[in-house]
Amino acid sequence: MIEFPELTINPDAKNFRHSLLINPIRRVHFQCGAVLTRPIFTDIPVRRNIYYPIMSNADKETLELWEICVSCGETEFQWYNTENKKTYLTLLMAPIEYALISESSLNLWRINIHVITLRESYLIGFIACVSTFLANLST
Repeated sequence: MIEFPELTINPDAKNFRHSLLINPIRRVHFQCGAVLTRPIFTDIPVRRNIYYPIMSNADKETLELWEICVSCGETEFQWYNTENKKTYLTLLMAPIEYALISESSLNLWRINIHVITLRESYLIGFIACVSTFLANLST
């Protein structure tokens, strides 16, 4: 299993965002007006944004090589959330965004990573759904 690389800094906690990837409830409407609701999944995949406001050139190069290793989202990896101290099975949602913020000899970067956190219990059946979702985002 590929793991997220160890970097010299942690992500910015105040810009860390997450939301449900899909609506987890299926609703069935009956003619009498009643509505039956039930969960689609027992554990819902979560979309997360990992943000690094300042990153060194060496860390950026490490991320670029790692991004190739996970095939820009085709291969799942383990990501350790430094905020809640949990490890998640994760996929990249999109290529990593790199923005140069300093053209000094250090070349400082702003990095934004969009991921989907998964669980192994539904990973096999869910990969096709995620692939379709990501393909629809790019069109």
